[in-house]
Parts: sequence; C-alpha cells; structure tokens
Amino acid sequence: MFSVIVAFISYIFIAILVQATSSNSLLEGAAVGGIIGILISIVYLKNSLFGLVNKRNFLIAIGDHFIIFTLLGALHGLFV
Repeated sequence: MFSVIVAFISYIFIAILVQATSSNSLLEGAAVGGIIGILISIVYLKNSLFGLVNKRNFLIAIGDHFIIFTLLGALHGLFV
C-alpha cells in the first residue's frame, strides 16, 4: 500500500515539474524526467560508495528509476 502512495506522489511531482518547465513535447518531458532519474541515481551512487547498496542492486535501482522517471516525464510532456 505504501509503495502505491509513493508512486502517486512521484507521479504528481513529475507532473508539477513538467508543467513548471513548460515542457510541451515528448522529448522535453523526457529530458525533465531523465534529469530527475539522474539525480536519484546520484543518491544511489553515494549509498553504493559507502557500501550500503551492493553493485547489482545499485544497477537495478538506477535503471528502474531512470527509465520510470523518463517515461513519466515523456508522457506528461506529450499530454500537457
């Protein structure tokens, strides 16, 4: 249940950021989402460097977040 709530909150934040940056196309929205995915990946990189996350889980997490946020941004950019 908690993960569904977090997913909706992420969805709302992406919508707000895409709207605030006036992204009116698929590529502009994907760029905003990709930047957010990269920023989240940096957090996982920090945790990996401190040994809190092993390499396999690190790669899965950054791939997951980068792809999801890029797609969310692209969809919002397309339909805004």
